[in-house]
Amino acid sequence: MTGRDREDDHLHKSADYLVPHRNGDVLSEVLAVEREIGAKLEAERQAARQWLERTRGEIEQAKLSELTALKVSAAREEEAAKMAGHDEAASILQQAGTEAERIRRLEDARLIPIVRQHVLLIARGRAE
Repeated sequence: MTGRDREDDHLHKSADYLVPHRNGDVLSEVLAVEREIGAKLEAERQAARQWLERTRGEIEQAKLSELTALKVSAAREEEAAKMAGHDEAASILQQAGTEAERIRRLEDARLIPIVRQHVLLIARGRAE
């Protein structure tokens, strides 16, 4: 084989899908290229499916993490609201108790005129 023959053979092998063999089997070459393209296409499809599965898993994990964080935050907020409500109720009860004690200590002689005044105001309000 001469240098020129080797060069021709190398060119022929490197561009195998572009230049038909000297024996003229074009159909075999086309089918081989088609199989190669099909295999590459299937490999790309498989890679895309794997990427999609991996990405879906990551998204699902992120969603679950965020949901857990939201539940924890909601529980904290609920507890804080309960404590604030409890504190406010305790304050109201203490004020009411203090006021009741103050009223209890009033002498009847001082209390009767105040009660009469309020009863008259209530009666007038209903009459109008």
